[in-house]
Amino acid sequence: MPINSVCYIIVKIYYEVIYIKAQLILENGTIFQGEGFGAVGARIGCLIVNTRMTGYTEALTKPSQAGNIVVFSYPLIGNSGVCTQDFESPSITASSLVISELSTIESNFRSEASLTAVLEKHGVPGIKGIDTRALVRLLHVTGSMRAMVVHGVLAPAFESICFDEAPKISPIAKKEVPAENPKKHIAALNFGAKRSTLEKLNGRGISVTLHPYDTDSETILASKPDGVYLTEGAYKAENYPSVLKTIKTIYDSGVPILALGLGHCLLASALGGAVKPLAHGHHGANHPVKDVSTGRVYITAQDFDEHVEALPNGCVAAYINVNDKTVAGFTDDTVISTAFIPDNAEAAIGTGYIFEKYLERIGG
Repeated sequence: MPINSVCYIIVKIYYEVIYIKAQLILENGTIFQGEGFGAVGARIGCLIVNTRMTGYTEALTKPSQAGNIVVFSYPLIGNSGVCTQDFESPSITASSLVISELSTIESNFRSEASLTAVLEKHGVPGIKGIDTRALVRLLHVTGSMRAMVVHGVLAPAFESICFDEAPKISPIAKKEVPAENPKKHIAALNFGAKRSTLEKLNGRGISVTLHPYDTDSETILASKPDGVYLTEGAYKAENYPSVLKTIKTIYDSGVPILALGLGHCLLASALGGAVKPLAHGHHGANHPVKDVSTGRVYITAQDFDEHVEALPNGCVAAYINVNDKTVAGFTDDTVISTAFIPDNAEAAIGTGYIFEKYLERIGG
């Protein structure tokens, strides 16, 4: 090999791996240069913009983040460290994260480790020093886009990157989540339930049996549950076509259904409603929705990329997103379904009353 070619390769490796350290490569060919942190490696995912100002640990560990590269619009991340008690699942589920600035200190008495150390432990690369405002503005114009984060390794040729990786969806093993003082028992089709949602149900005396999402309706109904919970989860309703018949059979049985997040869209699809992609996904903890029955507006946590465009027959809108006027929840005599995840606060300030309503529906 000619000496000039060897020199070129050496310079290229030094520039891309040691000097630049990290790159964010978008599928449209745009490249953002930054500095890597966390694990070394390359990850592909769908870029989603998360607008929350706090709770980055929860945002990175929610099962619904599988296959996503999380872009935090808030400029400073990592300042409170990481506490494993805040994990929504056993590990980090996001493919990677993109931030403007990483805090050099962790100022929180609950902190167990730095964000960098936790990313390294879970094998997740991150990139900092990115102009996230420019990136968010770009995504606002182009809509959802896939990308690759490269940290500490030589970036592959753009032409060789396969951005359209198929989602890796595997059923989650059956699990019992008992309440300390059980009043009722519900069965759940588990697409990726969050720890905190299960705790909210348990706290109201509701024990939960989490079934793999591909469990048939006969098995679910044979356990004679007081209700059925369609959990939040990863990806879109179109990725779970085989469960629609199961959901419709459960609905026809008359068992009260609680559907949240992904479960909300799956229920609408199963009952004949129309579900369409959003131009810009809802990801964050500051999305306003209006309770149609009272006119009260609540700030909610949302994490999805599609919405119910047309309601199923017999269902009425219960909540409307204040920003884009999309349906944020619907109901009938059997179901309570919301695109957002209810919090634990009382009705005066939060949406915890939705769990209370469901407890009434199942006879609690």
